[in-house]
Amino acid sequence: MDKPPPISSEPGVPAVPDDRLDTWKEIAAYLKRDVRTVRRWEESRALPVRRHASGPRSQVYAFRSEIDAWLRQPDATREPADPASPLPKLPPTTKFPGVPGLSAILLLFLAVVFLFRPFGSPTPRPLTHVPLTAELGEEWYPTFSPDATEVGYIWRNANGDTDIYRRSIENGTVMPLTFDRKEKHCLSWSPDGRTLAFCRELEPNRSAIILLTVGDAAERELTTGFIPRDLDMGETVAWSPDGRFIIASIDRKWSAAPGLHRIQVDSGESIRLHPATGRHLLR
Repeated sequence: MDKPPPISSEPGVPAVPDDRLDTWKEIAAYLKRDVRTVRRWEESRALPVRRHASGPRSQVYAFRSEIDAWLRQPDATREPADPASPLPKLPPTTKFPGVPGLSAILLLFLAVVFLFRPFGSPTPRPLTHVPLTAELGEEWYPTFSPDATEVGYIWRNANGDTDIYRRSIENGTVMPLTFDRKEKHCLSWSPDGRTLAFCRELEPNRSAIILLTVGDAAERELTTGFIPRDLDMGETVAWSPDGRFIIASIDRKWSAAPGLHRIQVDSGESIRLHPATGRHLLR
């Protein structure tokens, strides 16, 4: 049954079909955030969420057009960084004029420390894990940009929609690059930072290698074939250092034993490098 057009509960607000989001969950899904984050944005960043004139305050609604206008504001979804803690002030040094032998005592102390210092390798510092994403769902195939300022990844949300996103490591800004929601795998950033190569599933046992321009999200199909998904074992698509070729584990006969192919990025010409004697994983 078709959803009836929304009816505005406030005077002066136009009712546009399919423009209204009727619950916190729908608003959060539209913004690709969790409900708690959306509630916080309403309180601290004036996210345009409306409440019904009658009924409990938990009954809310919003319009997609108003949210889109709000998103166009600078730093609308940017999370504030924690202010840096001020450095503690050091107490003024105390001078000891007229104390004989102070330099000799200090030198003796340093000599003892040097002689009895522990030998061997220093104890390594523990690694600190810094979370980059917090979306609901699954994030796959992360790949750094060549300048290490961004990370690209494939995100499957709670509804099973799968698309490619780029995220700034400095400020956490997230930008979607695809919108078709189809299954994808094997994401790899080009050496010049302008292109992302990935595999889009067209049908069972058949995928296409797609070149995605990062600047304008334009796509170009490079080749098709059986391309395995090795999420736990390694990648099956990689770039040459000069960015002229794609190396892919692919088979055009739809078997389960693809061989390595070198594919020219400009022309799509493919040359087989290794026979299909097993699974080939690239690093």
